[in-house]
Amino acid sequence: MESFKDVISGFGGAFMCVYIGFPFDIVKTRMQAAKPGVYKGVVDCALKSVKQGGMRGVYKGATPALASALIENSVLFAASPCVCDKMMSVLLDSLCSTTFTSYQGK
Repeated sequence: MESFKDVISGFGGAFMCVYIGFPFDIVKTRMQAAKPGVYKGVVDCALKSVKQGGMRGVYKGATPALASALIENSVLFAASPCVCDKMMSVLLDSLCSTTFTSYQGK
């Protein structure tokens, strides 16, 4: 049940990341690809983008980004507790054996 919560959290994080960050990425990409002088700045680019395609135009192409982010985040969130637990176990075992060995040698 815990890993199911982690996967759902990954989905939520991916959804928020894509749908909040995607318009900024669109504006950045359009400014990078445009010839000098097309846009006066970030706000001008954003306004022209919304005027051209509406809000739908700002999110054009978000579906593939969302699909990959959903997979990436859900796997990351589900695997993270297992990996962290294993790493802590290895670290603690290593630390305890090193401390115990150095203590016996004194």
